[in-house]
Order: sequence, then C-alpha cells, then structure tokens
Amino acid sequence: MPVTAKTSPFEYVSTAIYPECAKTAPPIPLSGLSLCTDGNWGSSCTNSPPSANGCLGVPIYRQLLKSGEVEDPNIQLKRMMGQNTFQRSALTVNHGVYYIDTTVSKDLASFPSPSVFAGGNVYDIFFLFTKPDTRQTYQLYVGKKIPGSGDKRFDKTNVKFGYENRTLPFTFTAGPNSGALPKGWNTNYEPATGILTLETDMSGIANDYNLNSNLVQNGVPTGTTLGKELCEPPTTCTWNAQNYRCQCNPNSPHADLCNQVNPAGQTICDWSVKDLDCPAQGCPAFQITFPSKDHFVADDSDQRPTPDAFGKYLADQFDWNVDFELQNSLIAGQQCFYTKQPATTMACPAVKP
Repeated sequence: MPVTAKTSPFEYVSTAIYPECAKTAPPIPLSGLSLCTDGNWGSSCTNSPPSANGCLGVPIYRQLLKSGEVEDPNIQLKRMMGQNTFQRSALTVNHGVYYIDTTVSKDLASFPSPSVFAGGNVYDIFFLFTKPDTRQTYQLYVGKKIPGSGDKRFDKTNVKFGYENRTLPFTFTAGPNSGALPKGWNTNYEPATGILTLETDMSGIANDYNLNSNLVQNGVPTGTTLGKELCEPPTTCTWNAQNYRCQCNPNSPHADLCNQVNPAGQTICDWSVKDLDCPAQGCPAFQITFPSKDHFVADDSDQRPTPDAFGKYLADQFDWNVDFELQNSLIAGQQCFYTKQPATTMACPAVKP
C-alpha cells in the first residue's frame, strides 16, 4: 500500500444538522454571514475561531470505545462544521453510536457564527451516502422530565421521519403516515436523564435505493428515475433500466473511449451511479421539535451518556474486526496486492506479498 494512503474497511456516512430557523433568516450575503432571527445559529461554519465568521460548530462524540480506551472528550470529540448554508455536518461510521452535544450555550459559543440549540426550535438531522445496510444510533440531550406518557411521550410527539431534499434550500418532507418511523427506526426518551436516542436502519426504506425508483424532490415526483438522473454525462452515458446499469451511449462521439473497461468489466459510466448521495425520496432524516424553554436550555452542562465498548451496543452485534477483501494483483495492482490480511494496528498497514 502506498505510504500516502490510509485505508479503512468500514463504511462512512455524512451526518448533517439543519435548523429550520434558517428559512426565516435574512438572505446570506455573498461573502458574509446571516443569523437566525433569535441570534442562536449562524449560516457560516467553515472557519474555526478566531478567523472571520469563526464558528465553534456542533460537538459530536464517538460513543464506542476501543479496547483499553477510556472516556476522554479530547479524543472522542470532533466538531460538526459546514459551508455557508446554515448546515453542520461530520463524517460518521456505519454501525456507530454518537452523542450530539446540544448543551453548548451562547456564552461558550460567543463567536460570530454560533451553533446554539434553543427551546421550541426545530432541527433536521439527515444522512448522506447511506446504503440499505446502514444502521446508526444518535443520542442528544433535550431536557429532563418533559411531561407525557404512552403515545404522548416526547419521542412520539416531537420526532418525525422524513426526507431532506438533496439541493438547496434544504426542505424536510414528512414520510408516510405523517412522519411515522419506518421499520427498524426507533426513538426513545429517558425523562430521568433527558437523553433522546435515535436509531436508524436503512433496510426499512430499502426500496428507496432502487435506481429505477421515481425521483422525488420536495415531496413531488420529478417524472424521472434515480438512475436516469444520476447516469451522466448524457453526452457519453445513458441509463438502461432493463439492465439496471448506466452504460455507454452507443450514439456518443466518445463511444470508443467510453467502452474501455477495467479488469472488473466496468466503464466510466458505471461509476456515476456507484455511490448515492441520497436515495430516490431524498436524504433520510429525523425532524426534532425541541421542548419549550421551560424544559430545555443550553447551559453547558455535561449530559454525555457513558460510552460503551465497540461491539456491545447495537442489537445486531456488528463485528468491527472487518477484514480487507483481498484481490488479485491484476485488480489491486502491485502496490496494494496482499497475500494475507494487513496489520491494521499500525498507522499504515504493511505486508509483503
């Protein structure tokens, strides 16, 4: 493996947060900053303080610990940042468990572009580059002892499932049955701790990943399929619904070049539909309406649940000891050709073929 490469055998997701208050905020200046009307959330979060329009971001903690690792926020913490569109995002791992810190106050986040959660406000948490086998768990603090029981519990009344559209402006559309959770998706609110737990399971919406599914934008069918939309460029590629493949357009002036294949028999067109940013209905999402200020205030308190060890949280007991899929030298190339599993305990795995 080249010394400049760092390879992971795991699958990753982009997890994003978007505040609904952004929809009523003043327009974002071309090279400036806009704020929600309550002043709690800024549009820009590209630069860290003390840079211009500096932004602390939203802290997110890895809740699964490695063997011998102890709880340490300096190691397990990273910040959800984002471009100048009000969203905050971070890379998260499939089957991972994360705590999103909603308690950072305006005093602590006293930078030009804050990311402060406020009572009564609405937030969308949505996911990009998921697959039908993606499962994750998120924990966040929403306030203790919020009244309600049975179907009136906070997690039943204030959390919806839906889809975020894949282009600006971000818009949440509730899923079927007024945002009822799909199969495998779960929510749980613990009044004693104030922790809301959200569990995703994309197998419950597996049909959305079918490339022949009708593409939907802002809850409205577009009249085309997901595969046809993604199969680009149209001067070279065309979608074949029957073969379920983005293939070379035989009428293209570039047909001869396009038909060149790699050892796996793929052309350049195959790659345009290889990794979906979002399935046909949009980016899978939760929408959370925070309780009133009587129950939730961002006060810098430490509400992080106790983390656990890898492999001891999800019901499916995912095996984190994932081996690389060894390929022959024709596919892997000499630099990445292995005859046995590389040692992943090193910074850069090294095995002599």
